[in-house]
Amino acid sequence: MLPNPPTKYGVALFSGFQALDVFGPLDALNILSASTPLNLSILSTTLSPVSTIPIKDPVPGFIGQRIVPTHTYQDAPKDIEVLLVPGGEGTRDAELTQPVWVRHARWVHDGNIWTSSGVSAGIDMIYAFIADQYGQEVAESVATTSEYSRNPDSMNDPFSGLA
Repeated sequence: MLPNPPTKYGVALFSGFQALDVFGPLDALNILSASTPLNLSILSTTLSPVSTIPIKDPVPGFIGQRIVPTHTYQDAPKDIEVLLVPGGEGTRDAELTQPVWVRHARWVHDGNIWTSSGVSAGIDMIYAFIADQYGQEVAESVATTSEYSRNPDSMNDPFSGLA
């Protein structure tokens, strides 16, 4: 556990974000915040609700969720310590993470940058992050509370070979 683990989180949203990329890690942080007070800022270009439904070529009947941002990028708090950037349609994940992306890794930790390989991998990554920042016991407690079976091996990604 770090002497001063982060307490100020932000999530960068865009139209067509992958719901599990946001809600999975946020649920772990929700549970963590019951014992460790945290601040969360939801960021986007405007304060209008941001949908998981992509603006470009939406499929008729496609359901989605919307999140109302708390801040725009222009008025975001200056003291955010951890920024979560979900994947989904419209992201440039590969461009953003190219320096630390490893094809067969579930997640990669390189200095102060953590990247995950896919949708549910972000959940395993947030638990690894919590273990790194707050301690293994805290990560296990949060996982148990959420009834989540963690994959603690970053190089064990059973989905990496799928197209």
